[in-house]
Amino acid sequence: MHQSASPTASSAAVGQNSGAVDLTFTGTISLTARGNAGRCELGQASDGTVSAFGFTATGADYQGLGYSFNLAEDIASHKLSVKWLLGAANIHWVGDVENGVTISPDDRAVMLDADLPGDARYPEHVKGTITCAA
Repeated sequence: MHQSASPTASSAAVGQNSGAVDLTFTGTISLTARGNAGRCELGQASDGTVSAFGFTATGADYQGLGYSFNLAEDIASHKLSVKWLLGAANIHWVGDVENGVTISPDDRAVMLDADLPGDARYPEHVKGTITCAA
């Protein structure tokens, strides 16, 4: 299993590297994603500092993850958005994660214990961390 990351914040990407992923999904899909696969794409402020967290992974990174799993911190609101396209039966989760998210002060890590936004017919919860290298 592997991981990857990419922010949807309106900023230039700083270093694209793998991160340390430890996520457990429960609900419609039961899945554990652990490892160092994927790509972190951290947003960059005009002064060159990291300003937003981002991460993307696919089923090639972690078996069962589907077409794509993206997390992105919005630079203005600091909300974390998710876009997870599973592929099976067109199941997907898209939107801002309203509760259960902590983004590290340096924007290089996210801690989750949250319900994913999306179709109420497919409840999903994610718990764990993603940490991008400095």
